[in-house]
Amino acid sequence: MYDRRLEAITAAAELGSFSRAAAKLRVSTPALVKQVSGFEAEFGITLFERSHSGVKVTPAGALLVDGARSIMRQSEDALRRARRAAGDGGAVRVGVSMMCPGRQTLSMWTDVHPAFVGVPFLCGREVPVFLHYPLEPTLQVQKFVNAMAQLLNS
Repeated sequence: MYDRRLEAITAAAELGSFSRAAAKLRVSTPALVKQVSGFEAEFGITLFERSHSGVKVTPAGALLVDGARSIMRQSEDALRRARRAAGDGGAVRVGVSMMCPGRQTLSMWTDVHPAFVGVPFLCGREVPVFLHYPLEPTLQVQKFVNAMAQLLNS
C-alpha cells in the first residue's frame, strides 16, 4: 500500500545505523542500504549523513521520516478496518523447526486450549501450525505467549 523502503528509512533514522535497522527489519545490511540509496537516487534527496559511527538524518530526511510514519500508520489502520469489515480477524502462525518438532507444544495444547475456545491448532509436516482467534494479531500472540508461559511455570 506504500513504498516499503519507507520502513528501512524510518528504522535507520530511529536507530542511527543501517546495520541496526537491517537487524530490526530482518534483512541484510547491504539490502537495506540499497533500498535507502535507491530511494535517495530516485527522488534526488539526501536523507542521511553517513559516517563510520552511523547515520544522521538530514533536515530533508527528518521531514520525510515524519511523513513516512504517518503514511505507514494510516496504511495499517486502513488495512485493519478493511479486514474487520470483511470479517477477517486475522491469523497467527506459530512455526516449529524441523530440527525441533512441535510435539511438546502440541501436547501442551490441551491445557492451553481453554484460553482459546474454538481456535484450531494444527501441527504436522504438511500442515502449518497456526492459531486463529478474533483479536488483533499482536493480542493473539500475546495471549498465546501468556497462556504458554503460565502452563510452563505451573
